[in-house]
Amino acid sequence: MSAAQVGFGLYGALLVDDPADGVGVDDQVTMVLSDISFDAKGRIEPADSGGSAGMVFGREGDYVLVNGRRRPTLRARPGAPQRWRIINAAKSRFFFLDLDGQDFTLIGSDGGLQEKPVKSDILLVTPGERVDVIVSPRGKAGTPLILRAMLYNRGYGSVEYRAVEDVLTIDFTRDAPVTAKPVTVSRAIAPASIEGATPVDVVLTLPPMKNNKSEFRVNGVPFWKAKPYLAKLGEKQLWIVKNDSDWDHPFHLHGFFFQLIDDKGQPIRPLAWKDTVNISMKTTTRLLVTFDERPGEWMFHCHILDHADGGLMGTVLVGDAPAKAHTHKPPQ
Repeated sequence: MSAAQVGFGLYGALLVDDPADGVGVDDQVTMVLSDISFDAKGRIEPADSGGSAGMVFGREGDYVLVNGRRRPTLRARPGAPQRWRIINAAKSRFFFLDLDGQDFTLIGSDGGLQEKPVKSDILLVTPGERVDVIVSPRGKAGTPLILRAMLYNRGYGSVEYRAVEDVLTIDFTRDAPVTAKPVTVSRAIAPASIEGATPVDVVLTLPPMKNNKSEFRVNGVPFWKAKPYLAKLGEKQLWIVKNDSDWDHPFHLHGFFFQLIDDKGQPIRPLAWKDTVNISMKTTTRLLVTFDERPGEWMFHCHILDHADGGLMGTVLVGDAPAKAHTHKPPQ
């Protein structure tokens, strides 16, 4: 067992780097980020705790976990590059990661490597999103380095009376420090064109409460009252997703990847294939998708799963079948 596996438990995974991947790192680490809460009797908190208000806010657990462990420890040689493959498996929590100001080099996301690496001193990972980063933690033995989740305003109630969370600790070995080489890994991605794309308007709302209940809506209706969107097999569509609510929504499309498009119709650089993108409150995001060779009914939803359960979900019917309204009952 490698030293970097220590503390990651049953669900952890450290993979020996394959030199053929072109990334050139010492270790690869899979990190599944999540959170959990318990009731007064020590049982896992029910999914419907907090009722309709809990659904609207998006329920976050009291304990942050990495690969099923709370505040695990990762051993690292000072300066040695590591490839962290991170997935946010939490129901509602956004992870706004900070490594004491040290750089993350983002090399890929949901659909694999992106066009070119991008450096940042903070990293946002929204629910359902996957990121692929290179880190070269710097420090010395006996002085731990803490990966923290900073406060991120995803809507009302998400930062008030909250505290920064420790995610994991990096303990440095006494090996000689390594001077990491610049990350050059990249992937050739053809920029998508909106020419010939069918525009599709998608508006996400949260109307005022009725009968002491709230429901999110897509184009005026919750999921259980909606009909599927339609797409012909092979059709290219430009989805114009407007978030008219007071909460961010990580928008996730099943079965297909898309490219992000700016308000002038140009692909956003660096080019990347995504299936999850955060739609910030009161903003509009454009995504270009081709519904290629996979006919059938495919889901899209907010990956804050409470919001999805509260109505912020829909489907795309790819092919020529007739669209029928969904018959799912609303949450009680």
